[in-house]
Amino acid sequence: MHHLYKKLFLFLLVAALAHVAKAQASTDLATMYTRVYNSMYAPLEGYDLGNMNSDGTFKNVAYPASYPTALTGGPRPHFNEMWAIARAYETPGPNYKSETLLDAYCKAWNWWNTYDPTDTNWWYRTIGWPTSLYPSFVLMAKDLKTKKPTEYNSLVSYLMFEWTPEKVAGYKDSPDAANTSDISKYIMATAIATENTAVVAEASEVFHLLIRVEKDDKGEGIQPDYAFNQHSGYGRQLYLGNYGKEYIGGIMNFISISSGTAYAVPPAKMTIFENLFLHGLSWVAYRNMFDHHQTGRRTLTDGYTKSVACLGTLILENTPQKEKLQDLYNWLTRPAGDDADNVQQGNKMFWRHDYMVHKGKNYFTSSRMTSTRTTSSESANGEGLNNYYTGSGVNFIYSTGTEYSEIWDVMNWRRLPGITAPQKPTTTALPLVPAGKNGTNLKPFAGGVSDGKTGASGFLFSKSSSEIKLDATKAWFYFKDYFVALGSDIKAGALYYVPYATTVNQVKFKDSFMVDNGGLPVAMANNQVLSPVTSNWAYLNNIGYQFITNRNLNFEVKTVGDTPLAWINFQHGEYPVSEKYAYAVYPNVTQDQLAEKLNKTPFVVVSNTSDVQCVVDPSASIAQAIFYKPGKVTLPNNLGAVETYQAAAIQVRWKNDSVYVSAANPYCETTPVSSMYVKISGLYAGAGATESAQDQSTFVLLPMPANEFQGSTVTVGLKNSKVVTGIAPELENMPGLAMYPNPIKAGTSFTIQNVAGSRGPVKVTVVNTTGVLVQEHVLTPDQKNKVTVPARHLKQGIYFVRCNGRTGKLIVE
Repeated sequence: MHHLYKKLFLFLLVAALAHVAKAQASTDLATMYTRVYNSMYAPLEGYDLGNMNSDGTFKNVAYPASYPTALTGGPRPHFNEMWAIARAYETPGPNYKSETLLDAYCKAWNWWNTYDPTDTNWWYRTIGWPTSLYPSFVLMAKDLKTKKPTEYNSLVSYLMFEWTPEKVAGYKDSPDAANTSDISKYIMATAIATENTAVVAEASEVFHLLIRVEKDDKGEGIQPDYAFNQHSGYGRQLYLGNYGKEYIGGIMNFISISSGTAYAVPPAKMTIFENLFLHGLSWVAYRNMFDHHQTGRRTLTDGYTKSVACLGTLILENTPQKEKLQDLYNWLTRPAGDDADNVQQGNKMFWRHDYMVHKGKNYFTSSRMTSTRTTSSESANGEGLNNYYTGSGVNFIYSTGTEYSEIWDVMNWRRLPGITAPQKPTTTALPLVPAGKNGTNLKPFAGGVSDGKTGASGFLFSKSSSEIKLDATKAWFYFKDYFVALGSDIKAGALYYVPYATTVNQVKFKDSFMVDNGGLPVAMANNQVLSPVTSNWAYLNNIGYQFITNRNLNFEVKTVGDTPLAWINFQHGEYPVSEKYAYAVYPNVTQDQLAEKLNKTPFVVVSNTSDVQCVVDPSASIAQAIFYKPGKVTLPNNLGAVETYQAAAIQVRWKNDSVYVSAANPYCETTPVSSMYVKISGLYAGAGATESAQDQSTFVLLPMPANEFQGSTVTVGLKNSKVVTGIAPELENMPGLAMYPNPIKAGTSFTIQNVAGSRGPVKVTVVNTTGVLVQEHVLTPDQKNKVTVPARHLKQGIYFVRCNGRTGKLIVE
């Protein structure tokens, strides 16, 4: 009997819980419906039905003569008129719930449903048309269901066309960011309006899945570096300013609708979405615009305005990082002409996209490289026809934020700032970059190092097509209030009978273009050319330029259309073999301030070769180097030397009694490394550091991030060992790991001396220069405190041996 009571109790409990769950689901659905309805409704007192033709079309809408239309979207404004009718139908007053308006709405829909317009671009049927249709349906759904069931069912069928079981499985398994977000947005609204709880649950799950950090090499959406990419079939492609804003809009819409319900975004997912603004969008925004690298094939978009509006809506949700988001919103919405300093200053390397941005006091600059992993901005649907060079080292420099938007339609796309290209006539069409194809670089080396304040990036540029055959080594070194650009080993593979040139900048001519012409200052005038010129400096639109390589400069002002353009570039001749360039840029300075910089240059170019490009700021005690192969540079100002045993991007910053070593792997996931060894002058103590009193240097071991984080920067801070307290006297002067013989012959062994006073077995590890562990031994020291390490499996090369906290370099011949 007791058993039966227990079963009855459990049955009643389950029934009660199911009832509560059903009631909660019903409440949630009602809440979400109210939110969706309110977002679609705007009062409209009446609609002029004289605008409607007898067949259900509208007089103010242009209808194509035939279908499919070609990339136009056909009569999409037809849906705007249907929305206007629905608003008038729902607006209290004499036309409220008018049967005449209801009939007109159905007539307009029946025309569309009968003719079923088509377009050659799939996007319109899948996204564009349903997105324009669903607002009116949400307003009319309840009355349509009871009064016009035929039209109701056909509308639901049309709007749910993309939500088949097969397609839903695809949205869940591999959502493609913006497009999936757009589809799920109108599907969610339709499901709420039709009280389809199963689809509401499915669409909610898809939205949750969309808010994630992509790990796949070509996954679309939010990336580990908090950039956003789309259309990445040929390589990762930056797209926050266009597809990104569509994604943001879709996610934000869902957050607003589902907040406080069982379908709400989980906290961990919300943090990812917040970070997209804080660590992604914030870095690429400046003075009411996005960096043009972010707009993809579009010239200018409303991405900034829409994304900032979404940020404002997100703040209303009182998310955990609300205070930071509010600070960002306040800065993004300040007047574009406000001279207040950038709230966000510093440097960031987007390692997944070969892209570095730097923000100084009232200026913003970026360098966009490409590799075998990434692509330039694409061409598609008749847009982005000039994008071929947009991934070739373009170095935009913004002060006002309008520098390039104001010349976009007349700009010479072979003279994008930072690129090296043959100066073919502008009438010669550039190759297209369909969905990113042709936009990659032939070399995998592209990356940079950043500690958040300053940084350096570089790549091996290599292109081979009918447009250009060229190899070059290019790098940018970003310090607090200026940067240095270096180019080396510029080598052509084809003769076009026009000069190759590296463009320093191309902007609108505004009567403030002063140049040094062989020691004499010259004010450039419209339709004037000075070339070739030996020049040490130029001053153009409040930006100063210092030429370290000062020969073969070209200064030019020319009116194109109605716009006077000003150019600065280096001429390399028609068939360069080993050309170089080197210059510095001082944004937002007066001409007097530029003169001060020229009189006391703040930097030293230590090396500009295909092996290593290196710049040092002695007063700031910062050294930056892009090592294209293992090597060593000797630094000025008694800073000693920096040596690496792998290709690497390295920055060393000295401050008081400390040194901060930052390093990154520019090959990223193409050639992953588990650790990196950097050798610096001086004796320093700290994690991963091994001192060598013999040559007064320190080996620094930096563990490199794994998988999709390959290419990101690792920074270690070390203390000068002379001022570190608590170091035992015998260790303070302890030399690096002493090994003999060294070098050794392949297949032999070596001995480690003085194993730090160990009284028991010690572990000896051997790693190669890519950081891969190749040997590990546990050995017992002999009476003379030595261990003999078998090395018969080591091939020729350089290895690092570590034992008891000390590191030594072993050479196998």
